[in-house]
Amino acid sequence: MGNISNQSISLIQQSYNITVPYQDNVCLHEILEIQALNTPSKDAICYKDQTLTYYQTNNLANRISNILLGKEICIEDYVLVYLDRCIELIPSIYGILKVGGVYVPVVPATPKNRIKSIIEDCNAKVIITSSELYNKLPACDSKIVLIDDIIQNIDNLDISNPKSNVNSRNLAYAIFTSGTSGKPKGVLIEHHSVLNRIGWMQKKYPINSDDILIQKTPISFDVSIWELFWWSFVGAKLIIPENGLEKDPHRIIECIYKEKVSVIHFVPSMFNTFIMYLNNSSISNTSKIKSLKWLFCSGEELYSKPVTDFYKICKQYNQSTTVINLYGPTETTVDVTYHTCSYDENSPIPIGKTIDNTEIYIINDKNEILPNGECGELIICGVNLARGYLNRPELNKEKFIFIRKPNGEIVKGYKSGDYAYFDNNNELIYKGRIDGQIKLRGNRIELSEIEKAIISFNKIGECACILNDINKESAHLIAFIKANSYINSDELNNFLSDSLPAYMIPSKYIQIENFPLSTNGKLDRNKLLQDYEISLNSECDLKTVSDYERELQKIWCQLFSKPKVSPIINFFELGGNSLLLVQFSLLIKKELDIDIEVITLMQYPTIRSMAEYILMCKENN
Repeated sequence: MGNISNQSISLIQQSYNITVPYQDNVCLHEILEIQALNTPSKDAICYKDQTLTYYQTNNLANRISNILLGKEICIEDYVLVYLDRCIELIPSIYGILKVGGVYVPVVPATPKNRIKSIIEDCNAKVIITSSELYNKLPACDSKIVLIDDIIQNIDNLDISNPKSNVNSRNLAYAIFTSGTSGKPKGVLIEHHSVLNRIGWMQKKYPINSDDILIQKTPISFDVSIWELFWWSFVGAKLIIPENGLEKDPHRIIECIYKEKVSVIHFVPSMFNTFIMYLNNSSISNTSKIKSLKWLFCSGEELYSKPVTDFYKICKQYNQSTTVINLYGPTETTVDVTYHTCSYDENSPIPIGKTIDNTEIYIINDKNEILPNGECGELIICGVNLARGYLNRPELNKEKFIFIRKPNGEIVKGYKSGDYAYFDNNNELIYKGRIDGQIKLRGNRIELSEIEKAIISFNKIGECACILNDINKESAHLIAFIKANSYINSDELNNFLSDSLPAYMIPSKYIQIENFPLSTNGKLDRNKLLQDYEISLNSECDLKTVSDYERELQKIWCQLFSKPKVSPIINFFELGGNSLLLVQFSLLIKKELDIDIEVITLMQYPTIRSMAEYILMCKENN
């Protein structure tokens, strides 16, 4: 860990709920075991037409855990969970925890080279997967447990709770995030940290056995943690939706209505699309979300307009849903601050006050605490801190430092890399990043990881990756490259898809002869973007040639928050994504009274081509 600052921190401490009792002597799987004893016949997990009671969930987890014991899994051995959403997903995770294993979630869309890196880094002893996904795994020495075999031989497997010496200070999971070194880094979280995080949530925003949660966050992201475990604390029910639902507001609404979902999470960009869908859909659709009690947002900066728009809908239908803004890095067990949003929020919406057993300081570059109103780096202390990064001693020294509290106590803190300040209400206001790390639609990305992957392409000498249209739904990655010959973007994309997930692959590549430098000789990223915007605006001078082009251009200008847009530029190169495609479809319906499916919009990615398609459809009708 890092050294204690030579300069003691002497100003008042800026935090809340410093010491609060919590369940620090139990493990996550023990919560399930207790609930299975108390409410064995109550429904616990639902997926499609399959349902497991608490008794059945615990028994299946026991069967999996006893298989893992046969594979010689010991305390703090790493076990990869490589599964799509299915009824066996949750019992698989609990089965790993029951034997003291550390579950490492990897979604099937992860590139094979990235999976290989994770397996090697954590030395995964076992991989739990399905026969369908098995062939997508890279070659490795890990033992394989196929969930299909477990189901086929389920009656022959031991259902007793396994005996293990695992305790609450042992690791529960390792989530791999984007890394500056060019490979993902594993964040190590202990059981008791999760117990504190969920215990606070249950106290502040309580649920009961009648509540229904939905697990729609990919399990490789830390937001999934409270979705995966919270329900079991009170005997509630968890809905596991089919793949793809999380990107479709219509399917989300239908699921909320059918299953009477009361707790849900949105990344703010998806929340915006959800609100837009509600505002443009029928009364029957809007009234279908009445069951919602708590609506949590995290992963990106939350703005006031979607919140106030949502509350207007709630008021119109006499609905009492509360929107909560959460903040926290993966290194601090999901979230460490919260703000309950009001009906008259103004931007910026605070990231709020600290959760239980958490302290936050705003410091300058000398590790001195700053007074309210002054912006600095946000430092997080408390029981939610990760143990550290897996196999990264130097990074641990850099990011997990020791600081001296005002009372003289020395504690470990995490340097978040986020700028923030305390306002007059002692609530935290987020002001952006210090380094090259970004958030794109909830995904945490180190730009240097993308740049290193691009430079490994044999024709490219230099690269600078930039997030354009930051803080907008059209935010997208642009890679500026210097190469000794023409680079085909499709060829480069195929190359990158072996090592980078889709959300880390740039929307556009721009070849340049030289990179602009600032007066101190460093890369001038602002100049890169300025030159790009100038070239983009010059393309906008191309005139529209039909009424449909003019109407579509107005819609695009609204979507991308631009004064003008070229009729021949590609939707995706401009920053278009699946969420904006849904919004585009809604706006075409609203402004032109034309129904066009999202899949069709993808086939005509320019204003001109879409206008021609609409005209052709009109003529054929």
